[in-house]
Amino acid sequence: MREERFFTVLKILLEQEGFVTVDRLALDVGVSPKTIRLDLLRLEEWLAGRKLTLVKKTGQGVLLEGSIQKKLEIRQEIRQEGKGEEDFSPQSRVHAIAMMLLARGEEVWVHELAENLYASRATIQHDLKWVTELLSKYKIELLRKKNRGLTVEGKERRIRTCLADLLLNSPEVKNLRDLVVGVDDLKDEDRPFSSLSLTAADARKFLSTLQSAEHPFLSGLPLQAFITVFLMTAISYLRYTQGHGVELSPEFMASLAEEPFYEEVEKMAEKIKEGYGVTLPEVEKRFLQVYFVSQTSSGFHVRRDEEEARWLAQNLADQWEKALHLELKDKPLLLRSLTIHLIPCITRFRHGIYVENPILGEIKKLHRQTYRIVEESRSLLEERYGTAVSEDELGFLTLHLAAALDRMKEPLKTLLVSHVGLGAQNLLEERLTREIPEIAVTDRANAFTVHDRTLSDYEVILSTMALKLSGNPPVIQISPLLHNTDIPAIRNLLKPLFDAKNDPRGKKRSAKS
Repeated sequence: MREERFFTVLKILLEQEGFVTVDRLALDVGVSPKTIRLDLLRLEEWLAGRKLTLVKKTGQGVLLEGSIQKKLEIRQEIRQEGKGEEDFSPQSRVHAIAMMLLARGEEVWVHELAENLYASRATIQHDLKWVTELLSKYKIELLRKKNRGLTVEGKERRIRTCLADLLLNSPEVKNLRDLVVGVDDLKDEDRPFSSLSLTAADARKFLSTLQSAEHPFLSGLPLQAFITVFLMTAISYLRYTQGHGVELSPEFMASLAEEPFYEEVEKMAEKIKEGYGVTLPEVEKRFLQVYFVSQTSSGFHVRRDEEEARWLAQNLADQWEKALHLELKDKPLLLRSLTIHLIPCITRFRHGIYVENPILGEIKKLHRQTYRIVEESRSLLEERYGTAVSEDELGFLTLHLAAALDRMKEPLKTLLVSHVGLGAQNLLEERLTREIPEIAVTDRANAFTVHDRTLSDYEVILSTMALKLSGNPPVIQISPLLHNTDIPAIRNLLKPLFDAKNDPRGKKRSAKS
């Protein structure tokens, strides 16, 4: 087994939070499932004594089980040994090729890529069709001429945006995040991003230069927004010094006079001049100003953006209602929150600016169906602004629709059957109502009167005694004292019923109050 493949498999498992199938590993690494199974046997031996366990489950795949700290130590171990950091799965390799082409600013030869990525020239040639597809999403063209190296062609602002997007979505962004926070262990000559010529020493100096501006805007940014601004500023500086200046129309330059944060950019540009002897022209400063505006939710905006945001909010909500086959309750509340969110988004949409959503994975997991509905409305944004809208942006929009749907959820109509006295019944119902929002006790009965009820009026029966009833609704037996340990178990039993009742997809009902 080749060493680089071994550490590629290990890296994939270190970065996965859940199980990953053997077939998926085989696809990512580019070998057969049989080869992966042999690799996993060796990996089990390698992990012995390292306090990490390879868990295998039929139908689920494999999982690397152990503490986060231990996983971080293993990552550090393989990096110090110089292994694994330059091993690439097919998708990662495609991204790495794209980043190298975008960052270099000059021709890149196939043999260079093959050497840097530990792959054959044939593999790189095969990857280039996927690189072409990736770049085309940003309206960037990959140029391949006979007996010449590879170059990219497109608007400079799109090249910078694409490079920033790829870097921010790369696992290596953790190196930059640690460096900014001051907890990295990079040597001066190490490169935070393997595709950039920027060394750790360069990054620290550039960071110090920006921070010396001592402006509250930069210090007040959330960490991820600061990293985005820092990275785009560094990319813009590097590209400009390579001779690739950005172009903005005079009309757009004039419109930016109405936007905030120009003074902040001016001060930062002064520090770059002091530190590097490079004077950024007006167009470069205005380009960075756009990024400053796009990373803040402080409410700075011009009136046209507010009107545009209202239009977008209304049209998105209309599309969501159509997809859900229902009318959204409290729609004015959704429109207000959506409009406020969309105002800074508009700048990002207009210029293809990326913003990271740190909880995207959780959003897609917890609100899978809602995310799909929002994803269906993506074309509205992309057609209006002529740019690809990232999953991160869709994730933020999903939260607004999810909140609107949560406000519409109806509790299960519940019959409470009890054999205890009135006082105990009152206490039990009060606790059920307080602790379990998925139900609404609409009636009570005892062992004798329950048979007189029209059971089809209820969606679930909670009973303190065993009942033998034919048909629906389902019966859940509970303790008359309702111990704290009972509540999670009851809610788990109720969840499928509650979710089924409130599943918005395909249910044609009006929820207007």
